[in-house]
Amino acid sequence: MIAAMIQYMLVYFLLRGETGVFLVLLLGTGGLFAKKPGHLIMILLILLGVGLSLWLKFPLEEGWTALEGDLHYLDPLGREDPYLREGATGKKIMLENFDIPGVDDGDRIRVTGQLRVNDVAFDFLSYDPGLHERSKNFYYVLPVEEGNLLESRRSLRARVLGRLHENFQTRFGQVGPLLLTLFFGTREALSGETLDLFNHFGLTHLLVVSGLHVSIIAGSLSEGLRRMGVFYWLRKALVVALLLLLALLSGFHVSVLRGVGQELYRELATRLEAPYDAPTALGVLGILFVVHNPYVVYSLGFQLSFLAALALGDGIKALGFVKVYTGIFPLLLVIEPVFNLLSLPVNLLLVGLMSLILPLSLLVALLPMPLMIFDGLVRTVYEGILWGLEGLEGITLGVLRLKTPIEPVLWLYYLALFLKWLLGESLEDLGRARSILYGLVLGLGLTVHGLFHQLTHDALFFLDAGNADGALWRYDGRVVMMDAGQSYEMGRFLDYLGVGVIDVAWLSHGHLDHYGGLRHMTEKKIDILLLEDPGILKEVEILYNQLVITGAGDAFSLGEGRFEVLWPPKGLDVPDKNQHSLVVLATCRGLGVLYTGDILADNEKALPRVEAAVLKVPHHGSDTSSSEAWIQGLSPVIAVVSVGEDNPHGHPSPEVIKVLETHGRRVFITRDTGTILMKFDPGKNRIRYKFL
Repeated sequence: MIAAMIQYMLVYFLLRGETGVFLVLLLGTGGLFAKKPGHLIMILLILLGVGLSLWLKFPLEEGWTALEGDLHYLDPLGREDPYLREGATGKKIMLENFDIPGVDDGDRIRVTGQLRVNDVAFDFLSYDPGLHERSKNFYYVLPVEEGNLLESRRSLRARVLGRLHENFQTRFGQVGPLLLTLFFGTREALSGETLDLFNHFGLTHLLVVSGLHVSIIAGSLSEGLRRMGVFYWLRKALVVALLLLLALLSGFHVSVLRGVGQELYRELATRLEAPYDAPTALGVLGILFVVHNPYVVYSLGFQLSFLAALALGDGIKALGFVKVYTGIFPLLLVIEPVFNLLSLPVNLLLVGLMSLILPLSLLVALLPMPLMIFDGLVRTVYEGILWGLEGLEGITLGVLRLKTPIEPVLWLYYLALFLKWLLGESLEDLGRARSILYGLVLGLGLTVHGLFHQLTHDALFFLDAGNADGALWRYDGRVVMMDAGQSYEMGRFLDYLGVGVIDVAWLSHGHLDHYGGLRHMTEKKIDILLLEDPGILKEVEILYNQLVITGAGDAFSLGEGRFEVLWPPKGLDVPDKNQHSLVVLATCRGLGVLYTGDILADNEKALPRVEAAVLKVPHHGSDTSSSEAWIQGLSPVIAVVSVGEDNPHGHPSPEVIKVLETHGRRVFITRDTGTILMKFDPGKNRIRYKFL
């Protein structure tokens, strides 16, 4: 297990391109296993397997191509997130702009388009869409230009889930989708209200078919068949068949495969009359997962599933979920930095109840004929669960939103758990002194890593938000946001920082790539929201205390920060929204930052002459802005171009970049740098920066 955990860390840093950390860990591993070279050789062989696996992931060339294969959906009920699989063991290719009428999961299709590799970019959160897709074994994306249905052959998974969905709706009413999700992980079938209810209490692990489900169902079925007198091999065959069915219907989710693998490993140990050791089983299974797809280490399902299983130990015992919750709740806080004091007791109660009713309700639900008495009993029980959760949801006294960066605490928490587990085990094959030294070195490294994150206070950020704008300034405990990006980036970044309330938010104008991120920030609260275009509020739902419609001539102060609106003139009447972009000069502790939205060159001529060390370059570096005369007069120390890969408009313009490099000192493009952190030292009149 120790070798497996070291392997996970090596793969994690290797894929991030942090070769220095990777080599230090590899050298530390050599020292740790100096007297046991077999362990080191095994790790090196596994790394070779990882390299071979990555090489095999890219057999196709980018560019125009035509592909044939089986169509599948990550959500076969809602027919969402389509992908193509070339053969039973072929590559999985995500399909964009897919619109072939009359097709279903499992049909054979032919599609053409510009194939591209699903690129990744590591940001502060180690998360982006490309990384998420690779963790699911999707390495290619094909925007579909043309598609044809070759053969209709609906998949077994789609047929079974479709029939079960209709059957459950008829027999169990409003709790039918909940039952389907509890059994097979089809969260898409749930209503938003039910999903929010489970999220509120940290119960979403019950909505994914996990090792807990597998253990409960397999154990209950096996014991029930034993009591019925079914002979051993038939009993085991039926259990394995049910587990494989669960894996198929859940879409072979990593947590299900982990649970099934543990059950098979346990059975093999029993047949060989060998003791079953859960950490060893998890180590073997985890290495198999990593060799098959190295990016699985970034999968939340992988992380939660293995942490929960490692914390649980050899099996479900009295109050076993306390161990599970201890193992996974810090990671849950990174996903949603809100701690609900009721989560633990509600989880304990509900998981204990599920261990009793889940197998019985599954047995009732899978009967081909409805049984009115039992169907009504199952419906009543689950309606009672929802009613109880709805009642407890109104208790907000114990709901705490964390206000500090969580990641350093997370690392140190898991380091402490690891050392406690390590020092509690037999150390005959490691050597106590070497193990403690390795742990201290690792702890020191993680502490330094944690201290770095304290730099997030009193800092200016330009987010890597793709082809969108998003900036954040934190000072004196205040949070000022200028534009929110287009997608999830700003919301997740605020979650990472532990920010729930934004003191001031400016939205430059009514284009989606400047305000769209608000759609993913519904739980955030804005104290003062400043707009030029109030029509934005029709497109998003956001909580705010005060709304200010602003324009040129207005000025505001917040603590040590002063904000002057330079453009547009109030009452400007032109149809182009770009010309309505707010231009704001923000000054704090002697540092001037000019936010420019998407203004045009004609608008630049009308701006007053100002001094700003940092310039947010207008319109993503388009040649419609950033005239040479204006840039020369401004002479910024740092110019930031917020733009993503494959910009559909060809931004940034090479001519604009040349002008910026001629009349400025530093030009940063978020596409290349990632998120940018800046700190200003007024005493030395120096701007320090780091790329995240």
